[in-house]
Amino acid sequence: MARVFLENDAVDVRLQEQEIRELQDEWETATGRSITNPKDQAEVAQKANDVAAAKQALNDARRDLRQFMRDAADRYVKASHAQPSIPIVTPSSGISSSKVPPFLNVQQPSSMKIADPDKFSGDMSDYRRWKFEIQNVIAVRTNIDTDDRKIRYARSRMEGAGLQWYEMYSRKRVQLSAEPNPDGMEQTRRKDEYQDFLNRLDNTFQDPLEQQTYRNKVKRSTQGTMAFNNYAIHFLDLVNRANLHPDTQTNTFLESLNPWVLRAWKPVTMPDTYDELVSSIRIALQIDDTIKQAERNAKNRNSTNYGTSSRYGTSNISNSGYSKNSASKQVGAPSIDSSSPGPFLVNPEKPLYKLRVDRGLCTRCGMKGHD
Repeated sequence: MARVFLENDAVDVRLQEQEIRELQDEWETATGRSITNPKDQAEVAQKANDVAAAKQALNDARRDLRQFMRDAADRYVKASHAQPSIPIVTPSSGISSSKVPPFLNVQQPSSMKIADPDKFSGDMSDYRRWKFEIQNVIAVRTNIDTDDRKIRYARSRMEGAGLQWYEMYSRKRVQLSAEPNPDGMEQTRRKDEYQDFLNRLDNTFQDPLEQQTYRNKVKRSTQGTMAFNNYAIHFLDLVNRANLHPDTQTNTFLESLNPWVLRAWKPVTMPDTYDELVSSIRIALQIDDTIKQAERNAKNRNSTNYGTSSRYGTSNISNSGYSKNSASKQVGAPSIDSSSPGPFLVNPEKPLYKLRVDRGLCTRCGMKGHD
């Protein structure tokens, strides 16, 4: 007869089954690994140790799963007797009265969908990223709600040296949990196993010089080609990782900015905090950008108006007949306005002079009625 579990226990069973599949793969990989030099006793011994360790981890996980399933089955029976009015459904169909179904239909709040983080291979430079993403997933997945589930989920996102460390931790955890008379320190560990797990992770993978490293980065930081908003966030991240208070680093921040940013910023008083400083500079840059855009728009508009006025002025002067452009236009024109004097001419070779002669006009001014 198939075992039956509460919904939360079923989730835990699936997590442990996934862990066993991964341990099975690791054992098979270790077993199938070829030895490059059979005469090298150290290499032969190393493979044997790796195979034995992988097999032991696999056996421990299988044993833990069997015990957990027995306990989960008992919890299901007790819950079904204590809450007979709760609707019960099978995984594949509706309500069944002929047999005990495998799950209690207890409504659980839906979990937010967040992708699993990339696995952690033991690299110290990647530890902070991995730990943050692991805790973020655990915070929103409502079914990962016990210390054991949190630890097992973290284990599912480990590989390489990280996974080797977990196997050692897991064996030590089993040994400590089996102590019949735990001391005060062990009792404290059992009350908050997940925090103890995180502390052990930090002691192993957190860069011991991380704080000093980031303090040096704060001192050497420069804006470079980064946009101001992006750089302000980047600088604040460095300060936080260096375990410094942002309000004590305002001068360092100002000295790291590009000169054109400082020229655009004209504060009346110096801000007291880092947030106020960033906000003040951000507003100044926005105002400076708005003014420059207005100047560009005004320049384009004035250039257009100036060209239009010139054309209007040329047209008016041309109509009066006194401009050089007007004279040129009159030379090529098919008719001459003889009601008003035109350009004064004395050279008989000029085309306009010859045209006035042909039409019987005054050759000097272009009017008729006099010689």
